[in-house]
Amino acid sequence: MRLCFILVASLLLACQPPPELLVETDYCRALQRSEAEGRPVCLVFSAYGLGYDELYTDLLEYREIQQLLREEYVLTVLNIDDQSPAPERTREEVACVTRDTSVQNRLLAATKVGEYHAEIQRSLYDTRYQPQYLLLDQNGNEIVPSIGYTGRNFHKFMRWLRSGLE
Repeated sequence: MRLCFILVASLLLACQPPPELLVETDYCRALQRSEAEGRPVCLVFSAYGLGYDELYTDLLEYREIQQLLREEYVLTVLNIDDQSPAPERTREEVACVTRDTSVQNRLLAATKVGEYHAEIQRSLYDTRYQPQYLLLDQNGNEIVPSIGYTGRNFHKFMRWLRSGLE
């Protein structure tokens, strides 16, 4: 059991963004930054394992991807496996996510951060798989079709990132 914990902990520590890359973990704050900075959002729905590894250990190892994300996007990662307690939110605070009151009720009922993120993914973008990469305008609308697992394909991911800037 102890060996398993050490293995998992070391994998998670290895899967961190480069320190110079600011990563948002709050959907509403990302949209606010997008509007204030005039940059689209690169939203990543991830989970521990494949999606988490693909982003942090494979795609972000390329300086070109790091640079494009740092200079042109508000990088936002929402982890649906995050088991930390969800902060209490008011209806006004979840209104930045959606005006749909039934979705707001589900967001307000979330007890874990990951549940909150999963509800955003399901309700706003109608998907349940990870990783899922989306490029959004400041209102949370997709500006190009989303993509899923890239097979760790640098060229595919770069083409997709650049398509959001055209």
